[in-house]
Amino acid sequence: MDTHTSRVASSVETAVTDKSFEHPARVSNAARRKKQPGIKLQIAIRVLAAMATLAAALLMFLSEQKTEFFGLSIIANYKFSPAFKFFVIGNAVACAYAVLSLTAVGCCGSTLPCVQFLDTLAMGLVMAAAAAATAVGYIGKKGNSVAMWNANLAK
Repeated sequence: MDTHTSRVASSVETAVTDKSFEHPARVSNAARRKKQPGIKLQIAIRVLAAMATLAAALLMFLSEQKTEFFGLSIIANYKFSPAFKFFVIGNAVACAYAVLSLTAVGCCGSTLPCVQFLDTLAMGLVMAAAAAATAVGYIGKKGNSVAMWNANLAK
Protein backbone atom coordinates (compact mmCIF):
# COMPACT_ATOMS: atom_id res chain seq x y z
CA MET A 1 0.00 0.00 0.00
CA ASP A 2 1.14 3.48 -0.64
CA THR A 3 1.22 6.07 2.13
CA HIS A 4 -1.95 7.87 1.08
CA THR A 5 -4.02 4.66 1.08
CA SER A 6 -2.64 3.58 4.44
CA ARG A 7 -3.48 6.99 6.01
CA VAL A 8 -7.06 6.82 4.71
CA ALA A 9 -7.45 3.24 5.93
CA SER A 10 -6.17 4.10 9.39
CA SER A 11 -8.46 7.15 9.70
CA VAL A 12 -11.47 5.07 8.61
CA GLU A 13 -10.52 2.38 11.11
CA THR A 14 -10.21 5.00 13.86
CA ALA A 15 -13.59 6.51 12.98
CA VAL A 16 -15.26 3.10 12.99
CA THR A 17 -13.83 2.10 16.37
CA ASP A 18 -14.35 5.53 18.00
CA LYS A 19 -17.35 5.23 20.37
CA SER A 20 -17.61 8.95 21.13
CA PHE A 21 -19.42 9.62 17.86
CA GLU A 22 -22.90 8.18 17.41
CA HIS A 23 -25.00 8.57 14.32
CA PRO A 24 -28.19 10.56 15.11
CA ALA A 25 -30.38 7.71 13.90
CA ARG A 26 -28.73 5.34 16.39
CA VAL A 27 -29.23 7.51 19.47
CA SER A 28 -31.57 5.76 21.89
CA ASN A 29 -34.77 7.32 23.16
CA ALA A 30 -33.36 7.46 26.70
CA ALA A 31 -30.34 9.43 25.48
CA ARG A 32 -32.58 11.72 23.47
CA ARG A 33 -34.75 12.40 26.53
CA LYS A 34 -31.66 13.20 28.62
CA LYS A 35 -30.67 15.91 26.15
CA GLN A 36 -34.03 17.69 26.51
CA PRO A 37 -34.35 19.58 29.77
CA GLY A 38 -37.83 19.91 31.21
CA ILE A 39 -39.33 16.75 29.72
CA LYS A 40 -40.92 15.90 33.08
CA LEU A 41 -42.46 19.35 33.22
CA GLN A 42 -43.89 18.95 29.71
CA ILE A 43 -45.40 15.59 30.60
CA ALA A 44 -46.89 17.05 33.79
CA ILE A 45 -48.41 19.97 31.87
CA ARG A 46 -49.88 17.62 29.27
CA VAL A 47 -51.42 15.45 32.00
CA LEU A 48 -52.83 18.59 33.64
CA ALA A 49 -54.25 19.78 30.28
CA ALA A 50 -55.83 16.37 29.66
CA MET A 51 -57.47 16.39 33.09
CA ALA A 52 -58.72 19.98 32.71
CA THR A 53 -60.24 19.44 29.27
CA LEU A 54 -61.79 16.14 30.39
CA ALA A 55 -63.31 17.85 33.43
CA ALA A 56 -64.71 20.69 31.31
CA ALA A 57 -66.22 18.32 28.74
CA LEU A 58 -67.74 16.02 31.38
CA LEU A 59 -69.09 18.91 33.45
CA MET A 60 -70.88 20.40 30.46
CA PHE A 61 -71.99 16.99 29.13
CA LEU A 62 -73.50 15.82 32.42
CA SER A 63 -75.01 19.10 33.63
CA GLU A 64 -78.69 19.87 33.31
CA GLN A 65 -80.62 22.81 34.67
CA LYS A 66 -84.34 23.02 35.38
CA THR A 67 -86.37 26.16 35.98
CA GLU A 68 -90.02 27.09 36.34
CA PHE A 69 -91.51 29.63 33.95
CA PHE A 70 -95.21 30.46 34.43
CA GLY A 71 -95.80 27.00 35.86
CA LEU A 72 -93.93 25.20 33.06
CA SER A 73 -90.80 23.23 33.80
CA ILE A 74 -88.03 24.16 31.36
CA ILE A 75 -84.91 22.02 31.05
CA ALA A 76 -81.62 23.43 29.78
CA ASN A 77 -79.03 21.01 28.40
CA TYR A 78 -75.85 21.38 26.34
CA LYS A 79 -77.59 19.70 23.39
CA PHE A 80 -79.86 22.69 22.89
CA SER A 81 -77.08 25.02 21.75
CA PRO A 82 -74.58 24.46 18.92
CA ALA A 83 -72.03 26.55 20.84
CA PHE A 84 -72.28 24.27 23.86
CA LYS A 85 -72.00 21.19 21.62
CA PHE A 86 -68.87 22.73 20.12
CA PHE A 87 -67.53 23.30 23.64
CA VAL A 88 -68.04 19.66 24.64
CA ILE A 89 -66.65 18.23 21.41
CA GLY A 90 -63.72 20.66 21.29
CA ASN A 91 -62.67 19.84 24.83
CA ALA A 92 -63.06 16.10 24.21
CA VAL A 93 -60.86 16.32 21.11
CA ALA A 94 -58.24 18.36 22.98
CA CYS A 95 -58.29 15.82 25.82
CA ALA A 96 -57.79 12.93 23.40
CA TYR A 97 -54.93 14.79 21.72
CA ALA A 98 -53.27 15.54 25.07
CA VAL A 99 -53.37 11.86 26.02
CA LEU A 100 -52.08 10.74 22.62
CA SER A 101 -49.35 13.37 22.58
CA LEU A 102 -47.97 12.00 25.84
CA THR A 103 -46.60 9.03 23.91
CA ALA A 104 -44.91 11.25 21.33
CA VAL A 105 -43.42 13.54 23.96
CA GLY A 106 -42.33 10.66 26.16
CA CYS A 107 -40.69 8.91 23.21
CA CYS A 108 -39.24 11.69 21.08
CA GLY A 109 -39.71 14.93 23.00
CA SER A 110 -41.70 17.97 22.01
CA THR A 111 -39.19 19.23 19.48
CA LEU A 112 -41.00 17.43 16.70
CA PRO A 113 -42.56 20.06 14.43
CA CYS A 114 -45.81 18.12 14.11
CA VAL A 115 -46.24 18.02 17.92
CA GLN A 116 -45.70 21.77 18.15
CA PHE A 117 -48.13 22.41 15.30
CA LEU A 118 -50.81 20.14 16.78
CA ASP A 119 -50.32 21.76 20.21
CA THR A 120 -51.12 25.10 18.61
CA LEU A 121 -54.20 23.66 16.88
CA ALA A 122 -55.47 22.11 20.12
CA MET A 123 -54.98 25.40 21.96
CA GLY A 124 -56.88 27.27 19.24
CA LEU A 125 -59.70 24.72 19.32
CA VAL A 126 -60.15 25.01 23.09
CA MET A 127 -59.99 28.81 22.97
CA ALA A 128 -62.59 29.00 20.20
CA ALA A 129 -64.90 26.57 21.99
CA ALA A 130 -64.60 28.49 25.26
CA ALA A 131 -65.24 31.80 23.52
CA ALA A 132 -68.34 30.49 21.78
CA ALA A 133 -69.77 29.01 24.98
CA THR A 134 -68.99 32.18 26.92
CA ALA A 135 -70.74 34.36 24.36
CA VAL A 136 -73.88 32.24 24.43
CA GLY A 137 -73.82 32.11 28.22
CA TYR A 138 -73.44 35.88 28.46
CA ILE A 139 -76.40 36.50 26.16
CA GLY A 140 -78.43 33.94 28.08
CA LYS A 141 -77.68 35.69 31.37
CA LYS A 142 -77.70 39.37 30.38
CA GLY A 143 -79.76 39.33 27.19
CA ASN A 144 -79.39 41.78 24.32
CA SER A 145 -81.77 44.71 24.30
CA VAL A 146 -80.86 45.69 20.73
CA ALA A 147 -81.90 42.27 19.42
CA MET A 148 -84.82 42.26 21.89
CA TRP A 149 -83.55 39.13 23.64
CA ASN A 150 -84.66 39.81 27.16
CA ALA A 151 -83.07 37.68 29.84
CA ASN A 152 -85.20 38.94 32.72
CA LEU A 153 -88.41 37.09 31.81
CA ALA A 154 -87.88 34.19 34.19
CA LYS A 155 -87.41 36.41 37.28
